[in-house]
Amino acid sequence: MLRFKFTKLIAITILVFSLSSCIKETHSFFRETITFQEATLAPETYWNGEDGTGSKIFGSVSFYNKFEENESSGYWKGFAYSNITDIETPGPENQYSAYISEGGYAGNVYSVVHVDGESATMSFMNEGSPISILITNSTFSYFSMKNGNGSIDPFEDGDWFMLTISGYNINNEPIDSVEFYLADYREGKTKIIDDWTQVNLNTLSGSSKITFTLSSSISDESGLNVPAYFCIDNFGIAYNY
Repeated sequence: MLRFKFTKLIAITILVFSLSSCIKETHSFFRETITFQEATLAPETYWNGEDGTGSKIFGSVSFYNKFEENESSGYWKGFAYSNITDIETPGPENQYSAYISEGGYAGNVYSVVHVDGESATMSFMNEGSPISILITNSTFSYFSMKNGNGSIDPFEDGDWFMLTISGYNINNEPIDSVEFYLADYREGKTKIIDDWTQVNLNTLSGSSKITFTLSSSISDESGLNVPAYFCIDNFGIAYNY
């Protein structure tokens, strides 16, 4: 009888320990995917900060935005939000459209990013582990590289347009960076990104923010000649607890 009770006690102890381990493992991290669907927009419209509300928070991530009034329609930088599906109209009048070769689907909200200095910065609620992000060109940038735009000629052999994604910890110390070519005409290639492409961000683990910067072979002393735009969606991040 005593042996039975002792054996039963051991079994219960093992069970409790196992359950505790499972609970600890289950709740050791939190993972989310930012899809921007909370940015409620009428069909084929955009938000660029003109209403003065500035940076927006989706889930645990803050996305920088700044809008400045000027003599024309205003100037914005950072992150805007759009569901525009126009992949046929070139030029700055169509700066809020993602270039998707198969055409976007109605209602999908994504972010259009305009890089000016460190404007394209995403800040996290804590140090986290970025997982991946979907990236494509804006229609404005796509047609400028493919056909030229009056300021630049169409891309030719040796030209490139590159996005650099850099992570920083809570002390603003660099973690690592990821490079992604939005267009690559080097070594016989003739590739311009024309669809959502997943980029792995695992090397940025431990970041409290990430910044996006753009560089290109088509630049001069004043900076980029390629329109400094690209688009993102479905940003995944995890946090340890």
